[in-house]
Amino acid sequence: MTGQAAVVVSFAVLWGAQLCFSYGWGVAGGALTIAGWAILWFGRKDAGNEIQRWDKSRTVTLAVALLLAALALRLWKLGGHPPVWWDEGVEAYDARCLAAGLPLEGLGDISYHRSPLWSRLVMLAGAGGHWTFASMRLPSALTGSVMVVLAAVLPAYGRLAGLLAGLILVFHPWAIHMSRVTMGNILVPAAGAAVVIIAGFTRLSLLWRAAAAGAITGIALYGYAGALQLPIVGILAIFLLSGRETLVPRRLRALAVFAAVTIAVIAPYRLFSPGLFDKTANVSAVGSPSAILWNIADTVPMFNVRGDNDLRHQFPAGAPVLGDFLGPVFLLGLGLALRNIREPVSLMVLGWLAAALLPGIASAGGSRNLFRMVGALVPMALLCGAGGAALWRALGRRLGAALIAIMWTLAALSGARRYFTDYQADPGAKSWFRTYNMEAAGDLAVMAGRGQITIAPPLTLAYEPLEKLALFDVARSGKVRYSQGSCSGASVVRKVYRDAFGNTQAVMRTSARGDCVEYRTVLSLGIEGDSLVASGHPGEAIRLYSRWDALVGGSVFLRERMGFAELKAGRPKEAEKAFRKAIGNGPGTAAAWDGLAAALLRQGMYDGAEKAVERAIQLEPEAEEFARDLAEVRKAKAAAGKTDRRG
Repeated sequence: MTGQAAVVVSFAVLWGAQLCFSYGWGVAGGALTIAGWAILWFGRKDAGNEIQRWDKSRTVTLAVALLLAALALRLWKLGGHPPVWWDEGVEAYDARCLAAGLPLEGLGDISYHRSPLWSRLVMLAGAGGHWTFASMRLPSALTGSVMVVLAAVLPAYGRLAGLLAGLILVFHPWAIHMSRVTMGNILVPAAGAAVVIIAGFTRLSLLWRAAAAGAITGIALYGYAGALQLPIVGILAIFLLSGRETLVPRRLRALAVFAAVTIAVIAPYRLFSPGLFDKTANVSAVGSPSAILWNIADTVPMFNVRGDNDLRHQFPAGAPVLGDFLGPVFLLGLGLALRNIREPVSLMVLGWLAAALLPGIASAGGSRNLFRMVGALVPMALLCGAGGAALWRALGRRLGAALIAIMWTLAALSGARRYFTDYQADPGAKSWFRTYNMEAAGDLAVMAGRGQITIAPPLTLAYEPLEKLALFDVARSGKVRYSQGSCSGASVVRKVYRDAFGNTQAVMRTSARGDCVEYRTVLSLGIEGDSLVASGHPGEAIRLYSRWDALVGGSVFLRERMGFAELKAGRPKEAEKAFRKAIGNGPGTAAAWDGLAAALLRQGMYDGAEKAVERAIQLEPEAEEFARDLAEVRKAKAAAGKTDRRG
């Protein structure tokens, strides 16, 4: 079979594989993927199948056009979409503290402040834009736009492949979203592309290239501590792209220079940013081989089978990163890279992709967390570009151009529509992004603006970052006082804040004059109660939950936490009542159903416990703990040799 025919036939088979993945037929999809790659492998190598080299004929016009398109999608309604969420409140509060010369606040037992240089960029942008979220998101928007251009001009698989890769990053919702929040994650793919370009393709001497790549790597690590895969990318670029004629000892000297410069830049972090890598270390699964193996199995299918379940990171939650339009093209490009793995460029891109997945693979939780694996954006796009370019050439100029234009246009329209239209209208997004926190923040700011108020208990950055941010100026002006106790005069429930599903999320009580405010989120109440349970005082936690549940007129979350406290207190009947109230007439949460199962199991109601765990698994099918609980229930049921009395 000729190379051109192999590409076309392989693409057809891989499209079938993608459809299988879409319908949940994973085994069939995997088999077709291997078959499609085998066709590429055994097809004759000719111009239709070979990955083409960069021809250096890229133009400034191409880069400018991509930059303008990327900026348009990243700056449009930047301040309002997506809605502001908890982590952004922390980042913004950090920026305000830096501008005011105040020390950064800790977040419980883990340091969240792992982006010292990035935080200062956000600070400068915020100070210059009156501290609007549009201004504080500007560094991300600009960095994300630059990333698009760097990926498009990266001398990897040819001008056509670069153009197609750049176009994907312009409109892909993952790339757009990472460029529209205050977080420093978007720095990782941009720095990775810069490192590969400088280390592998500039005309500087190898040692100078290594030094420059090391400087960028160190700066990026100090900008965002989650960029730990960048040293691997730099090593691969220097060693693989230095040219076959470059002797190994010279490559090793270049690697030593790269490492020395990177370490020199990052070395002072213990002095200036002692908590820089704390969170990275705390969420690491290194040392647990079983967790690593599970993460690998869970992470690899994220492109075509299932994506990030966290709605803050991806929309729609749990969907594959690449849909039916781009998925087969990615598989085609991946197959071509695997076939040409002896070629330095292909080995470089494959290694880059693998390194980018490491933060998820090495994570103690959330292995498909796209915020951690944002570094995969550029190599993913490059492989899609390589596959699209090969298909274009194999089908011929007219037919290939028409097919690629249709596929890229449909993918662009689908991605943009989902992100800018469906995302904003989704009630789950409104809940995840905590619009109720913003509403409460505005109310508190108005009250403080009218006159001095006392707030009890003190707002903490860990639970109320958006509220603290809204009160930043009035608090510094002396209009806000905090009381460690409670406001004795705060007896009027002034407002109950609910999410888009009608669930209570916060409550505000005030004195009659409004000068004493007691503001509590159900999250903070839940954590307070959990602390009481953990310290051996479940009865106090139950009383806390009961009091506030009565005040807010019923809270699903508080009733759920009450159920777990009742279990800890050894009262399964009361726990069952609490969990059933939490579930009510709605679908309930997976945790509530699992808790109900535990309460029923302790009462010997095995059938009911089994059904409850099965319901929890239906709501969260990929949660390992529920599968373990189901096995425990069935084991207990088999040992008892009887069925549930009530069913």
